[in-house]
Amino acid sequence: MVAAYIYDTSRFTNRRIKARRLQALYDNERHIQAFDSTNVDQPIKRKGKEITNTEGPTDARSQLESGLPINDKYGRAIIMEIENNDANLKTIGSVPNVGRVGSQVVVKARAPKASRPECIPRTGAKLAEVDPIRWSISIKDWIKFVHACIDTDTWRVIAKAKGEYNISMYDLNDHFVKPWTKNTACSIAGLMNRNQEKASVMISHAWGGSVLETLASMRTLITMYLLPETTPIFFCTLCMYQPEDKAEGGLTIAEQLKKSPFAAVIGSKPKYGMFAIHTTTFELYKRLWCVHEVDESKEENVDIFALFDSERYNKDDMVKNAIIETIRADCSENDKLYLTTKIKKNGGFELLDEKIKKIRTQGVADLIAVHLFRQVFGIDNIEVEQRDVADLMESTRSMA
Repeated sequence: MVAAYIYDTSRFTNRRIKARRLQALYDNERHIQAFDSTNVDQPIKRKGKEITNTEGPTDARSQLESGLPINDKYGRAIIMEIENNDANLKTIGSVPNVGRVGSQVVVKARAPKASRPECIPRTGAKLAEVDPIRWSISIKDWIKFVHACIDTDTWRVIAKAKGEYNISMYDLNDHFVKPWTKNTACSIAGLMNRNQEKASVMISHAWGGSVLETLASMRTLITMYLLPETTPIFFCTLCMYQPEDKAEGGLTIAEQLKKSPFAAVIGSKPKYGMFAIHTTTFELYKRLWCVHEVDESKEENVDIFALFDSERYNKDDMVKNAIIETIRADCSENDKLYLTTKIKKNGGFELLDEKIKKIRTQGVADLIAVHLFRQVFGIDNIEVEQRDVADLMESTRSMA
């Protein structure tokens, strides 16, 4: 009866931070106020009044006086280095609580460079030499990588300034993935395993989502869905080459997207289907790439399951988010035209709205079952007989 207590997982989306997006933050007049990371807990005040993240200054002067940090709409924060004390700025990674009012950017703290962990070799499988359906990382290595990030002073500084559950995949990418893969032509996945296997799971997620909630969701693949920890998954942040440094044997983001890795993995009919990670910090289907992944799965008849951190995501969240208008989803203008055209050709957004509603409706039942299962049996202590996961999922569907 374990199947009755399994909760869903769904698909992981592609989030690209392109240079032009960053540049848009710094156009025209640009000013930065950098705060010492040791003072990030001190309240920020303007005119003798404490400032919160919901209150924004209305002009450049009050912005600089208040030092109010505000995340951009993607939950990103950019750590900046001031050169010559003027607008000649150099991006050195993503950092907590960067804000923008008009063209003004504020930095709350600076994070130190992350030391490279022993689990990340300096050479591996170059991305250009690997078939996209094999751009994969095992669940075990994915968890190991995230723990390596958490066990750094870099993570601790970001967590102190931004709040640990607000650390997003953007932060993970800029502070850890890019620095540790730069000039290698290898993804994190390619560095951790030279002999990558065909992906058995497609993970759909939003880059603005919480890393810690994503970590809890990934553990659920093992504890609730009973997938082996060696199962190869496609998770774009770690399975694609992010630095954009034109390393020999690597690929630019544009070159990788031309290979349609998301569609390729879904089209390869991954053994365990697609899992969509839901977090409380970002709505998955605000991103058109995530909607595209649902569309591709629909066309290829690939099962989609909703995955979430059951300690933070509750049934009310799932009910509230069951109704979605995917036509409002966004991405870069260049990608938007391509993806919208493709979705309309496959039947349109309304079909995807209904598909997502069904996924999340089942997710409500699964979440209730998970909480009940933990209350009655104590999920962390119960021993469950390992069974074939394909049969387990089939029995779950038959009970729905």
